[in-house]
Amino acid sequence: MIKPVLGAILLSASFIAGCQTHSEVTELTPVATTTVADSQGVVPRFNNDIWPAMEGYRAPGQGSPANRRFVAILDKELTPDEFSAVRAANEGLGKVWRNKDNELEGIASFPTGDLTLADTSLTALDSSKATLQICYTYVAGSYGATINDPLIEKPAASEATVELRKTDNWYLYSITDDHVVPECPASPKA
Repeated sequence: MIKPVLGAILLSASFIAGCQTHSEVTELTPVATTTVADSQGVVPRFNNDIWPAMEGYRAPGQGSPANRRFVAILDKELTPDEFSAVRAANEGLGKVWRNKDNELEGIASFPTGDLTLADTSLTALDSSKATLQICYTYVAGSYGATINDPLIEKPAASEATVELRKTDNWYLYSITDDHVVPECPASPKA
């Protein structure tokens, strides 16, 4: 009697263990294809602090936790116009307008979820200013010719130039030249 019961317990335990889902989550680690020696910790500061705040605040929400994180990584000496420009550039990451000069014509495609930083390249560095070329991936959504057409989603990638300024730490100063690219550089870790 003990052997059949023990056998049934072992069989059911192995069945349950075999049906468990794998819970390990693999996150993409940004590649650093830096062309300039990073003697001041610019890339780690960007990857660990600035990018998460940028990615987390892509829609207006004054006073929200995401807004507070975003404002905390901005250069404190930005003029109101510079502040507005960097905020608008951040909110526009991954968006493609039908006519860049007339946003009233609508958006051609937009990120449908998170932006994933895939590459960070430090291209210029001095004691108070750093320039980074970043590449990020996302799922781009677009609609067909009419509003009744279904949403079409496909993988996409974009690059942008990011300028940081240093006071007591590195802070976001500007985001420029955000544009779609065929893909981000391949990871040497892959």
